[in-house]
Amino acid sequence: MQARDLTYDGFNDLLIGAGEDAVVVVPDYHNCTPYARRTAEGFASDTRVGVMLDLYGERAVPKTGGEAFERVSPMMDDRSLGLARVQSCVDHLRSEGIKRVVLVGYSCGGAMVIDAVRTGMNIDGAVSIWGLLNPMSNKPQVMRPQPERKVPVLVVQGGRDDLAPSDLYASLAAEFEAIGVDWQIHLMGQAKHAFTLREEDNVEVQSGEHPALLLYDADSDRRSERLLQDFLNEVFI
Repeated sequence: MQARDLTYDGFNDLLIGAGEDAVVVVPDYHNCTPYARRTAEGFASDTRVGVMLDLYGERAVPKTGGEAFERVSPMMDDRSLGLARVQSCVDHLRSEGIKRVVLVGYSCGGAMVIDAVRTGMNIDGAVSIWGLLNPMSNKPQVMRPQPERKVPVLVVQGGRDDLAPSDLYASLAAEFEAIGVDWQIHLMGQAKHAFTLREEDNVEVQSGEHPALLLYDADSDRRSERLLQDFLNEVFI
């Protein structure tokens, strides 16, 4: 299938497929891994572009959890940096003739995707899979600006995800209700963080680490894929 680079500002996104619709994979903190590329390829077709967004530039792939944490921390400390990175990708896709864009984010990428919904980014849908759900701002809900653009959002979380404790589900739902978006939050029972990431795709496992927070779950992987495809079918109807 056709693949090409979209290079700008030191970043090197990968575009696979063709068409006027795009699904952008906003990866976890290991960036442009083979898993991220395969995920983008899975969204690509003769009528849809799958995009692997390059978070750090040069398609860097940090080799350990510590290195990855160091690379992503600035974007988590200042959430506007992650938003700007995603917005830049969306803007360049629009300039390439893409009409509809759905973001699909994993872990820190999920946080960026949810922030895109919160701020009314010019996208057509957003999906967070085992994303980080922390609020973007500590301002009371009534003091936060209402986004002019409201897009549907799907959030799929592991019920035992230590990086997204259960108290965040209700607050995120209340936030989505307040801004008036079409939202779904699905919990996968017993699943932990990175439940779609097999050991052979997990950079930390492959580097000899033993990440206790991460655990592949085949049932949750399959069910989340079904939810994701149903969501895309609705957006790209």
